Formats: sequence, C-alpha cells, structure tokens
Amino acid sequence: MYGIPFDCDFQMVHLRKSMVEEVLGGPIDRWSSVPTYDELIRISSELNGKVPGVAGVGLMGARGMWSTYTWEHVAAQAGMMLFDENWEPIFNGDAGNKGMDTILALSKNAIEGYAGAGWGENRAAWLGGQVATNISWQDSGTQAMRPDQSQIVGDFVTIYEPRISGGRFAPPNIAGSTSCVAASSQNPEGAFLMLAFLTTSSIMAMNEANANGVGPGYRSVLTNPNLQAVSQPAEVMAASLEYAWCAPRLPGMFEMEQVIGNEVNRALVNQISGKEALDNAAAAVRKIMKQNGFYGAKPPVDYASVAPGLWVGKDKALPF
Repeated sequence: MYGIPFDCDFQMVHLRKSMVEEVLGGPIDRWSSVPTYDELIRISSELNGKVPGVAGVGLMGARGMWSTYTWEHVAAQAGMMLFDENWEPIFNGDAGNKGMDTILALSKNAIEGYAGAGWGENRAAWLGGQVATNISWQDSGTQAMRPDQSQIVGDFVTIYEPRISGGRFAPPNIAGSTSCVAASSQNPEGAFLMLAFLTTSSIMAMNEANANGVGPGYRSVLTNPNLQAVSQPAEVMAASLEYAWCAPRLPGMFEMEQVIGNEVNRALVNQISGKEALDNAAAAVRKIMKQNGFYGAKPPVDYASVAPGLWVGKDKALPF
C-alpha cells in the first residue's frame, strides 16, 4: 500500500474577542493572554451565562472518538502518552488523570448538551455565538471568518495552545486520514494519479479555505499567506506543528478511540470518576492490542519507528 497524507486536522482553542478582552481588560495576545488551562477555566467560568444564551466554553463530549479527542488534546499538555515502549497502555497515569481533571473542571462552564456534542453540534454552537470560548478543530476558526456560515465574523481569535503546569507545549494533531492505493487495486496508476491530484497544495488550500472539514496535509499550505488571509488559524497551526502531539496509527486504533471515549463520556455525565474512566479504558485498550498481536514476539508495528512522531516538540525550546 502507498499512502498520501490527507485531511490532517488540528485541535485548537478559539476565543470570542469582545467577551474575553472584557475579562482580560485589554487585547488578546495569542501566546500569553491565556497561557494555561487554569486560566481558561477561570475565563470560561467568568463568562458562563454572563451574556444570556452564551456558555463559557464549548466542548466535544459525545461518546466515542469525540470525547477521546477532547481528553487527549488537554492531557497531552500534561505529558500524557498513550503507550510505553512495550505497547502497554499508560494513559491512565498521573498525566492522563490531570487531563481528565481539567476537562471535568471545564465542563462545569460548558454549554448545555456538550456531553452529546460531536463536530457538528459544537460547530453550530460556536458559529451561532452560543459559546465564549471553544476547544475544537482548526476549521472552526476558518468557518468563523465566513459570513455565509458564521454569526461571529470579526469577533474571534484562535490562540496558541494553553499549557499545564509541569507539562509541556504539545498542541495536538490528533486526527487525520491517509488516502491509500491498495495492493489489490485493478488500476493502481490511475488511483495514485487521482490521489496525487486531491493532495496537491492547491486542492488542500481550497479545502481549508472553503472550511469543508478537510484539513491540509502539507505544512507549506498553511504557511501560504493567501490561505492565512482567509484562514486565521493557519499561521498558529503552522508554527505549532513543530511541537505537535500525535496518537499512533495502529491496527484497531479506531476501536480503541471509541472505547476510550465511551468511558470518558461516562465521567463527563457523572456516572463514574475520571480515574475509573481511564482505568476502564486502559484495560479495554490492552485487550484490543492483544487481539491485534501487540504482545507477541514481533508486534505488527515497531514502537521505535513511530516514537519520533508521537511528540515532535521533544528537546525543542518554546516558540515564544
């Protein structure tokens, strides 16, 4: 099989300028005005319900992958890694639990229905002006610039990832797709040419500019000033890629994302504690990994081969 990076989505933090600047008492600096998640908790608490019909924060807390991505996004800043070098799940350790505690604290300021919200529901609330801050994908910022989609044009800013004390700067690139040509393809040359066309810089830029949910797979697209003019998050996303955190792409990964998210969602709706959720998830993930041959003499994926891409910010100074 041959694959080309396609639809590489990046989770980010977006703010309503007018509301957040009132709390801060001045203009927003994208790097330093909300330096930590504790500060985001404080700001979202102050803004929660201050304007009728506007909640403090938007979260994607629906069952399955949506809750997984929200938790991974925050827990990555605390230093969370999913596996050790033997592919044993370790995400239910201190860092993972710190991430869980943080999203549980944010959830107290979240919009009603967040525990059932995926991309579509979160998008509607953000673009409709129903949340003062939002944790979502980069296209939420691009869409917010478009008068045909957004009621908050000119009144938002996408910031650099807030940090967690004792953690790291690890803005997550935690969801994406790779377009592939199968070994059994009847016309592999034709299929490859189609994929090559769909992943040219111009097509990727058009997808992001149109805010259709397909994120660019090439950094060069994000640094293009023409795209940055119509996609405010592009500049922040491009700089953040130097420090990105990523989940490994493994056999059974989607199933694992589903079971993690189901447990995280149970914590969000107060059925179990955050620690119980992660412990349950770790046990379920280990079972899936074992079914996929990861604990035999030769696992299907060598950990050392993927390790450099799990957090590319290692040993790098902070960008600002």
